[in-house]
Order: sequence, then C-alpha cells, then structure tokens
Amino acid sequence: MKETTPSYFRLPTAFVDSILPGLSDTAGRVLLVVLRQTHGWKDRDGNAKKSDWITSKQMCRRVGRQREAVSGGIDILVRRGLLLVTDITGRPLSTPSDRRRCRGKLLYSPGPVMDLLYTVEQPSTTKRIRQ
Repeated sequence: MKETTPSYFRLPTAFVDSILPGLSDTAGRVLLVVLRQTHGWKDRDGNAKKSDWITSKQMCRRVGRQREAVSGGIDILVRRGLLLVTDITGRPLSTPSDRRRCRGKLLYSPGPVMDLLYTVEQPSTTKRIRQ
C-alpha cells in the first residue's frame, strides 16, 4: 500500500488568535479557501502561489454558502485588508460593483494584513509538553 504524506498549510497564530474570532463564519471560510489555494500550493522552488483564479461557483461550493453571503464575506475581507481581489491585469477590484463589472477572471490573494502576518516573525507561543 502506498503511503501518502499529509498535506497542510501554515496559519499564523496571530491570525487564529486575533483576526479569525472577529470575522463572520462566511468571511473566515472565504479567507481560509484563499489561503489554501495560495499558501497551500508550492512551486518547484518551494514558494507559495501569490494569487489564484477562483470562479464564483467554485468559491460558493468550497465555502458552502450562497453567492450573496460569499460576496458579503469577500467585501468584509477586502475592506479590512485581509484579501486582495484583482482582475487578470492586476488592477485591484476594491468594491462589490468593481467585482461585478469585471467580465474577466477574478484573482484572489491574501491581502496586505495577511502578508504582514506571514512575514513578521512571531514569538513562539508553543509550550513544551513534558513527556
């Protein structure tokens, strides 16, 4: 039987401890899907993807919510700097109307706040377990 290596992606503890509790369920799910689709994929050099094209239908299916709820979650995340949505040329789509008017692919990436959480060195909060 072939053994498989578990697949995972890292989440900054500051995100889980401070940001996630302040998000709606749908917004949290949207952000986790985007993090999975970016930080959860590595190129040949081991670097995470910067952004990913996710269709509205795919996002709704992955999040498990209707289109209106997902759109509201995306809007909250964009306004808080946790999510960046751009068109294929890299032009930011900051408002729901910008995103609706876009006839091309929408690319999702972690926003500047998430980038900071991933790049700022966090003090270790892991406690040693006695064996």
